[in-house]
Amino acid sequence: ANPEKKEMIFNWETLRRIAGGYWRDVWKVANVPAGIPTAELVALKTIRYMHALQQRNFDRHRRDAVAMERLTASPFIMNIYASCGNSGFFEYADGGSLEESIWESDQSTPWTSEEKLIVAYQVSSGIAEVHNAIMEGVPAIAHTDISLGQFVYLSNEGVFRLNDFNRCRFIG
Repeated sequence: ANPEKKEMIFNWETLRRIAGGYWRDVWKVANVPAGIPTAELVALKTIRYMHALQQRNFDRHRRDAVAMERLTASPFIMNIYASCGNSGFFEYADGGSLEESIWESDQSTPWTSEEKLIVAYQVSSGIAEVHNAIMEGVPAIAHTDISLGQFVYLSNEGVFRLNDFNRCRFIG
């Protein structure tokens, strides 16, 4: 054994299903190299067990990975770290979805007009980034599944980002 080689330690305490859509489950996973006390959290998306491993499903998740890779430089789109088949590692959003923020949060302190405007700017900027992914003014990707649940919050950056492109269409 090579003593220099860092082993990966799997921390079962941090593996938790945190969300799920129709096609995939989302898991919170800690990426913990041996000997390093902190863990970077990532989101692992896996195909749901109820779906067969078919070419159609594989293509759906391939489109998700390609779109996310093309858009990962945007501050309004979630980052992708890796993908393989029907699974992928993505940036972890710790603040829940926009849908949860609007309908399920404590309404004792409603958003101010300024906060609403900031969120509206972030949401519209994410959609604009998708539509202008290749060249400004030339639509190249249609998300086709826009909803409040597709925007997730990164509390350390204070921004809602668009994610989940498995129903997207590439426009020629």
